[in-house]
Amino acid sequence: MSESRSRSKSTRKWIKRGIILAVLLIITISLMLAWASFKNRQEAESLLLPTAIAERGDIRTIVQAGGSISYSETVTVSAPSNGKAEEILFRSGDAVQKGDVILRLRNDRIEEELSALQAELNAAEMNLLSESPMKSSTLRSPVSGRVKGIYIAKDDDLSVLSKTTDGLILLALDDSLVVTLPAETQASLGDRVTVQIGDQSADGIVTDITDDKVDVTFPDRSFNIEDTAKVLDESGREIGTGSLRVKTPYYFIYSSGTVSSVSVSLNSKVSFGSTLIRLKEAVYSPAYLSLLESRQEIVEKISGKRSEPEFVEVTAPESGIITEFMVTEGAEIPVDSPLAIISVAGSLELNVNIDELDISSVEIGQPCKIFLYSADSKPYTGTVNWIAQTGSVNSMSYINNFQVKIVFDDTAGLRVGMSARVEILTDEHKDVVLISTQAIRNIDDKEYVFIADNVDANGKTSDSGRQVEVTTGLSNGYMTEIISGLAEGQAAVMPSEEIGFEQLFF
Repeated sequence: MSESRSRSKSTRKWIKRGIILAVLLIITISLMLAWASFKNRQEAESLLLPTAIAERGDIRTIVQAGGSISYSETVTVSAPSNGKAEEILFRSGDAVQKGDVILRLRNDRIEEELSALQAELNAAEMNLLSESPMKSSTLRSPVSGRVKGIYIAKDDDLSVLSKTTDGLILLALDDSLVVTLPAETQASLGDRVTVQIGDQSADGIVTDITDDKVDVTFPDRSFNIEDTAKVLDESGREIGTGSLRVKTPYYFIYSSGTVSSVSVSLNSKVSFGSTLIRLKEAVYSPAYLSLLESRQEIVEKISGKRSEPEFVEVTAPESGIITEFMVTEGAEIPVDSPLAIISVAGSLELNVNIDELDISSVEIGQPCKIFLYSADSKPYTGTVNWIAQTGSVNSMSYINNFQVKIVFDDTAGLRVGMSARVEILTDEHKDVVLISTQAIRNIDDKEYVFIADNVDANGKTSDSGRQVEVTTGLSNGYMTEIISGLAEGQAAVMPSEEIGFEQLFF
């Protein structure tokens, strides 16, 4: 009985093994048949080539880069006066509003500055004591000479006239005049010449030659400086003409009073102390008036200094973030020294680095789209605002990178430090013929496509195509603009790809 059961079990084991082997054999045969069928189809279709159809559309090229958002505008807060930093109300990183008091300065130098101004006032008082305070209506000459010009008349207001003229009376300190000739005048230094003024003449000598003039000096015989002189060389040949001027001029100046009379005439001789002008009323001397004005200026400075407050409040000129505070409490602060830097609120920009391969296509004013890494929202828009003229080498790629700044059209929701990716639109062509870039072959530095005339419903052809040279335009790497050589709707043969066993089953 037990032997019968043992044979039965052994029989069943062999039957199971046979079934498994049969199943495996069937699967193997099925796979081999499938592979053979596929290879047959592949061989049948190996003569068919894929194509790309030329169609109309728009093409654009963009440059992409990543960076972080920062402030684009900063203002520097400077000390309005000397003082000590008594109280600092904000720190670096704090937000401030326009007009907020950020610092209080104690003006502890007021007494010191008042003492210095008082010393200046004392010196001015001493100068006034040394100058005669007597008024006079007679204006006298401080030098000797000959009157060569009178530029005033009775009833003239000297305070007005002195602002528009070089002087009131022109005196020649010696009896010599000069006539200036053009630089091209044929003359040498020291040449003896004759100077003719009207029907009078005088002996002269060439005293100065420069790149732009020739000067001839001659004695004054009551000639008028407005006259024109003719200069003759020793042979009597005319070498040039020019206007007369005083060799050693002295302009008498006075700035107060009204003219009653002029006591001299043209070409008259005057000596030191001679009366030149009489005024309608007595006035102080210009020197005394100048000292009075200087004293008054010092008095006004003292008054202004005394009115200064003990504490000066320094306020924020704009709303924003204090990005740097450059003083500490108790420090002595000179006037106009920088105290803090404020990054202006709302002035945000994206700073990115673009490599040297793409920077030539980036220009100021180009529109951009900006995508935040931290938010899945619609992109922001902006504009290229600044491009660095020099680059820095990337230590990883050894390619130069150039910094580019993008300003935002709208800064709502943005924060400094956020990371973002920018797409800069560098070029765009609309309604042009486009073809897959892979369909274009480069042969001997020329570009060609292979046009197929017979294409099936699956976009394949048995035609290897006829070679046609094309002119290409804008390309974004995937699609390329065709300017000539290929028309809309035509098919260009694409490179074929072979499929292996592993691709079929895995």
